[in-house]
Amino acid sequence: MTDLQTLSDGSIKVCVEEAGFRHCGFVSSYHLVDVKAEQLRHLIRGANSDPALDPSSSR
Repeated sequence: MTDLQTLSDGSIKVCVEEAGFRHCGFVSSYHLVDVKAEQLRHLIRGANSDPALDPSSSR
């Protein structure tokens, strides 16, 4: 799921939620939203491949 929020300064907050993880980033224009969302998905999927980064895993 991708959530967008336009901030008072005109920037856009982009949040992606997938597999129980949620990451957010900021862009200056709507034409950059898809690129940022894909970057955030990549970050989440990378975190899911490393059990040490999974907050639900026990050590």
